[in-house]
Amino acid sequence: MKYFHKSTALLLSAALLLSASVLSGCERNNSGDEGSKGTVSEETKPAGKPIYAPTIPDNPIDESIAGSNVAAAIGTAVDYSGKVSMTIHNVTELDAKASTGGRFFVAEMTIANQSSEPIDCSTGTHFSLDVDGEVSYMPVIDVSAAIYSRQYYASIHKDSYMNFNQEIAVGQSVDGYVAFKTPASFDSLKLVYTPYKYYSNDTISCEITESDITHYKNPFGPASE
Repeated sequence: MKYFHKSTALLLSAALLLSASVLSGCERNNSGDEGSKGTVSEETKPAGKPIYAPTIPDNPIDESIAGSNVAAAIGTAVDYSGKVSMTIHNVTELDAKASTGGRFFVAEMTIANQSSEPIDCSTGTHFSLDVDGEVSYMPVIDVSAAIYSRQYYASIHKDSYMNFNQEIAVGQSVDGYVAFKTPASFDSLKLVYTPYKYYSNDTISCEITESDITHYKNPFGPASE
């Protein structure tokens, strides 16, 4: 019998649905059609894309068992055991949304499945953030980060660019992003990818320095509170 990682799926679902609602609301408010206020047209209804929930095996690996780590660098493809390749192309800070409560980023990347079996790839399951030596998946499922990332991609006309939420077929390469939130200040930052979560604790981690970060300074979306 297999079980689903329902808690992660629900959190991601809430973030994505809320971001879709905010975006569709913005579209309605900017329509300029007085007669359409209070209604949702077919064009502005958020798409009902289901959340992909990776399965957990009956005997997942104990998280206390140390795994190996492959160090990655932005702009360079890194290979894990000849099975998975990851390339982080850029990390962008959404400057307009920064506050004393935190900073928001999107990391764009390509993940390629070079193995002989399909692999799971879900933002909330396979990614985490290491901030000053403390590792947690919570920053990558932050609801505000999810909303701001969708608003950002809408503002630069890349609405079809999505976070990772699918199975990657054999030989397939997938482009996507991971949105995350950090404290307002930190000494060290790493984005961590666990390709075979539940089966292996091996990771690919990419250190992100201030010099690696590009900045999007234009305002977008509703004003931050």
